[in-house]
Amino acid sequence: MTTTPLPCESPVFGRVYYNSRSKRFSVRVGGRVTFKATDILIRDVTPVVSAASIARIRREGKKYVCAFLEGDCVALQEGTRKMGGKPLSFNPYINEGFVFGDGKPYRGGEWVALRIGPFGPILFAGGKVKLAPKRQKPTLKKRPSERAVAGGDRP
Repeated sequence: MTTTPLPCESPVFGRVYYNSRSKRFSVRVGGRVTFKATDILIRDVTPVVSAASIARIRREGKKYVCAFLEGDCVALQEGTRKMGGKPLSFNPYINEGFVFGDGKPYRGGEWVALRIGPFGPILFAGGKVKLAPKRQKPTLKKRPSERAVAGGDRP
């Protein structure tokens, strides 16, 4: 299992949920968690919520994974990024599924951006997402050798 996000060129179809232990988003592909990331963009999103798990959470008062966002996952790059759209949330004690900030239910859409903020997960649906350009590795300039600086080759 990789702990680093996938590069933007290789989207993976999977189910994404917030892992409260690792404080990152886990991506399940084929029933297994294949990687975890702090910033993810999901395209062609479908929310998946288990009604039986929500009833169990309400009955027992414990945390269980009961809701996913399913789609093509692409990890966002760290650093400079812009996310727009409406805030999205999920609370199994209050709602039956994902809802926008104004309380309207979320039924799926073109994309959702997920990010770990200072107080937990932050989700945005709709709007525009601008991926940061790829960072290039810095090139190190070689220092001139002592002989060249001191003029060691001259008579």
